[in-house]
Amino acid sequence: MRSIKFRAWDIVEKKMINNLQDRYGMSADLKCRNHIIMQYTGLKDKKRTEIWEGDIITVVNPKCQRQKKRLVGVVEFSYASFRYKLARVDVWEHYTAGTNPEIGEIYPFLNIADFTLVEVIGNIHGNPEMLK
Repeated sequence: MRSIKFRAWDIVEKKMINNLQDRYGMSADLKCRNHIIMQYTGLKDKKRTEIWEGDIITVVNPKCQRQKKRLVGVVEFSYASFRYKLARVDVWEHYTAGTNPEIGEIYPFLNIADFTLVEVIGNIHGNPEMLK
């Protein structure tokens, strides 16, 4: 079973607050006007960094012919599961038309068989420029 953990982005002070469940307990009302609450996915990237809702991740799969590119996306929770929404594609090689994923597509984490191909590079609140 995965750990249930929360963190929050403080909108006013522009900083991340970690371990909300330890500070306020799981029964605390986590809906704050000046905070954006994020949940831990239970997964870790290739550097063993925890993957959280709101994180910006890269997915690279050089072994797969259709994905020989670096996909950049944002982790979000929708339809009762964690997914990543594609924000940018950095193409490595020339591709045949129709093989490129579209910006805004949503991919479930179940499509990623090997998390050594995933890396957390920032989060949408502290590093929004990484999505450009």
